[in-house]
Amino acid sequence: MAIGADGTNVNTGWKAGAIALLENKLKQALQWLICLLHNNELPLRHLFEFIDESTSGPTSYSGPIGKTLTTCTELSVVGFQNIETEIPDVDVKILSKDQKYMLELALAIKTRMCSENLAERDPCALKSFTMGHNR
Repeated sequence: MAIGADGTNVNTGWKAGAIALLENKLKQALQWLICLLHNNELPLRHLFEFIDESTSGPTSYSGPIGKTLTTCTELSVVGFQNIETEIPDVDVKILSKDQKYMLELALAIKTRMCSENLAERDPCALKSFTMGHNR
């Protein structure tokens, strides 16, 4: 028997997580199928919290960067230096909406070319930077 869930602590906590509680109720170990998209977002979330300081809730930030995210689509693109980096070839068909957006941002930073489409695109709800993902 198996159970699938995202990797948030409320589901995967070893003592009081929903899966552990269900295993205890069933008196049987389950195969855990945890969404790796959420796992991929955790380092970004922690980096963002470190740079922007505290959060004001699970889906909002109270630091200067986080406050700007709510109006970021109103800002114009400014000149910037590119960052030399290697971006691996990725089959974009398997990426979530958020992952495609991040890939396009990385390519814009690498090439120093930001299309109007990318500049005007709404980066989606702030919760996508915490534990949600959009497909």
